[in-house]
Amino acid sequence: MVSLTDHTKSLTYWSYCKLYSIYSIPMNLQRSTIAVFGSTLIRNIASFLAIAVFSRSVGVAGLGSFFLFQSVLSMVSLPVDMGIRRGIEKRLSEGKPAGETVSTGLTMKLVLLAIFLVPIVLFQEPLNSYIGAEVSYLLGIGLILYELGGVGKFTLRGELRVTESAIFAPLQTILWAIGGWIFIQIGFSEIALFWAYLLGLAGVLVLSWILIDTRLSAPSLSRAKSLFGYSKFAAIGSVGGVIYSWTDVILLGFFISQEAVGAYEVAWKVAAVSL
Repeated sequence: MVSLTDHTKSLTYWSYCKLYSIYSIPMNLQRSTIAVFGSTLIRNIASFLAIAVFSRSVGVAGLGSFFLFQSVLSMVSLPVDMGIRRGIEKRLSEGKPAGETVSTGLTMKLVLLAIFLVPIVLFQEPLNSYIGAEVSYLLGIGLILYELGGVGKFTLRGELRVTESAIFAPLQTILWAIGGWIFIQIGFSEIALFWAYLLGLAGVLVLSWILIDTRLSAPSLSRAKSLFGYSKFAAIGSVGGVIYSWTDVILLGFFISQEAVGAYEVAWKVAAVSL
């Protein structure tokens, strides 16, 4: 026979379990939201301070060339990614074989990188002329670092570690700011910001692959089909975000000087701090 005390204890225990299950998910969501908001705030402040310093060190024209470099890199990354990063995140969060999923996505990414690095090599002169600096080779290096780092970041998110993945945005900006200042001091004035940007991308790449728990295994065709099944739709969202962020800069680069592009984008970057 179950006593009233035992019954009360049982009710108390199950009530606690229900309360824990109800509130644990919102608490995790709250922590993730705070982490993402905090990282965005830190990134914007660091970007604002860096731009204030660099506008005096390399001038508005130098910043304009750098922003054009960023815009070209972002646009070229669209066909190289094709939604693969988000596909990796989605399949991992669904509990699919982690090592196989990441290895397959990485293989797909390397194939696309090999394809789209060719036009960068073939059209070096037009790219250099458009950007306003001899940095087409840095564009190729940046594309590799950006894409492989992206796989690491989205793998971490697929492991449901959103709070940890929030560190990458401010980390990249801070490395760019500090690296840019150092490179300027040692005489890399014209291409200091470009090399510093690669430093930020490299930092994200290394740290993301250190943090992930997934260990690579053999890729498979079935996993590639699974990734493509999701990535072809995820790519649409990625395209929209990049186009919204960089189309204006890309178009302005064809019609106005690097200095004017720099002044335009600096105004937007400064305004972003208050948004």
